[in-house]
Amino acid sequence: TASAFLCLTLFFFSPSPHNPTSGPCMALLCVTYAAVVASLTLLGQTVTLDRVKSIKVVGGTAYTADGSSGLAAVDVRNPMEMTILWNLAMGDARGVEVAGSTIYVADAITGLQVVQAGSVVGRYSDPCSEVYLSAGIAYVRSLEGVILALDVADPTTPKLLGSYNFNASKNLFVVDTTVYSLGGSPLDLQIIDFSTPSDPVLLGSLGIDKFTATSFRVSGNTAYVGTYSSFLIFDVTDPSAPSFTAEYSEGGNAIFVIVDNTVYLANQRFRIIDVSTDTPLLVGLANRSSTNRGFVQVEGTTAYIAGDGIQVFDVANASNPMLLGDFNRPGGAKDVAVSGDYAYIAGGALLQVVDIKNPAVPRIVGFYSENTDGGAVQTSTTVQVVGSIVYVGTCLYFYTFDVSTPSQPRRLGRFKPQFNCAIGFQIVGTIAYVGSSGLHLLDVSKPEDITTISVYRAQAGVVSVSGTVAYTVNMFEGLILIDVGNTSAPARIASLRLPGIVEALVASGTTVYVAGAGSLFVIDAATPSAPSVIGSVELRDFTFVKDVVVTGDTAVVSGAKGVRVINVSNSSAPQVLESYALTKVGGIAVVGNMAYVANDRMSVLELWESSSTRPPTPGITEGDSDNDDDELATLLMITGISVVLGLTVGIAVFKWQVRRNEREDAVGQDTEMHDPQTCRDMV
Repeated sequence: TASAFLCLTLFFFSPSPHNPTSGPCMALLCVTYAAVVASLTLLGQTVTLDRVKSIKVVGGTAYTADGSSGLAAVDVRNPMEMTILWNLAMGDARGVEVAGSTIYVADAITGLQVVQAGSVVGRYSDPCSEVYLSAGIAYVRSLEGVILALDVADPTTPKLLGSYNFNASKNLFVVDTTVYSLGGSPLDLQIIDFSTPSDPVLLGSLGIDKFTATSFRVSGNTAYVGTYSSFLIFDVTDPSAPSFTAEYSEGGNAIFVIVDNTVYLANQRFRIIDVSTDTPLLVGLANRSSTNRGFVQVEGTTAYIAGDGIQVFDVANASNPMLLGDFNRPGGAKDVAVSGDYAYIAGGALLQVVDIKNPAVPRIVGFYSENTDGGAVQTSTTVQVVGSIVYVGTCLYFYTFDVSTPSQPRRLGRFKPQFNCAIGFQIVGTIAYVGSSGLHLLDVSKPEDITTISVYRAQAGVVSVSGTVAYTVNMFEGLILIDVGNTSAPARIASLRLPGIVEALVASGTTVYVAGAGSLFVIDAATPSAPSVIGSVELRDFTFVKDVVVTGDTAVVSGAKGVRVINVSNSSAPQVLESYALTKVGGIAVVGNMAYVANDRMSVLELWESSSTRPPTPGITEGDSDNDDDELATLLMITGISVVLGLTVGIAVFKWQVRRNEREDAVGQDTEMHDPQTCRDMV
């Protein structure tokens, strides 16, 4: 907006009566600048399942409302090989219902979305968080607590039939034409008759001595209420006088479903409870890969739990639920490696495989996860791919995987070396150089049987190897050069102290690029015993650097809040070209003109329009950051600054032109601006 304002200002206010081409020329200059600024583009992001708000399973497909990730369809026919079929971006998807081939999504930003064949075909604009279908009517709870009854006989044009204003409504459940709603603080259970949608009638209510509900279901004449502290049961046989029946203390902070007289409940653990009597009885218990409460659906003898991914349990034997599969997505991506049509992600799961044939729609096609001995999900920190073998580092083990079948990565080896977390590593031939509590050289010639070759005892971080020299960094000495010509006896060559804490590096020949402390340093290591800084550039407001990659004369640096592109063709004077704002950024891989960035998900950035066209001048663009609060604040701040600068420059140019015109009128002179060549030179 600010750029457009500035361009228009220059166009309309910069011409003089003596210089009819000066306005268009100045505007062309502005447009040229704007075109450069816009060259860094977000093409796509992977779909993650770590914020699931609701799940509905129909015919072997699980439909999940996944917050800002939108609506996802997951193939769950084989619980051991669950895959995401497609994803539809939305504002903040919170509830989902399915009727035949039509999917209804309650979105807290864009309202009720009606989806068919993967596309939105209809909508009702009131922001909402829950949706239930009954007898051709969609019952929706708006963010203001109003319960709406919508006619969806024609899915393309939902029509309001009636509403009930329960301002405190926070939970909703529908049986035929009776709506049960919870709200208030303390809680109030209200039972509403919607048999005449245009005139809903309150049948009865009951105050509950609890302050927050986590889940709510009705089965027959019984209502079940989950709160943060316990699981409550109420008799609603007489809607005008509902009454308390029982309480189960182990069912707090949970979401659940009821099938017949059995409650399937997911909080820190998966619990199966018999509620056929007035005394709830725990009959089955199983561990989960997440301690967060999960959304549950039961189909036949299979239970699906969604939250941090999807878990599938066989509940044929209620006393012994068995885990069938775990499509887990806890945490964010930490590192990424790319080979051919696939990207490999380290992070919340040990390994995720992403199909990147279409960069605008990267698709997770395979994953591998396992739990630690303590039962927690094993997370990974760094990843590299060589051929059909993927190497993954964690804080416990060093893994090798066969990815010749991308949808089914197969673990080959798991080695527990004597180091702490693998901060970074590089594979060169059959040797893995791993930075941790020392530089560890591992023999990976047999991926199933990894062994230690040698260890250089010094704190090491990320590692880059060029020739017979391994480069690493630590917070005490800066850049360290180690001779690895004799792999059985690595020896220190030299070190170079740099300002602040250096966090990332990459070696290209005898030139080393080191990032950290808000700067990128270019170091000449042609004489390994005497490395020296030959150039640097300040990365203003760019802290917590995670990775640096160099391709040709361009360096791409990732940090906690985004990506910077730097021209390093002149080693003595590197220049920042562009920035793109992302949050929670980890490692980065660059292939051609594409940057694959590990953050909460994997984001794909187009660095320039083609591999032969690089942006010639500095610029800044801002990108989507998953609607995080800090990102929104940053965007608003930058927008405000841009508008102020646009106004300031526009007014200054206008005043300058007025003075210039007055001088020209006084001397009666023309200018060279009539000359088209002058305009081209100026641009």
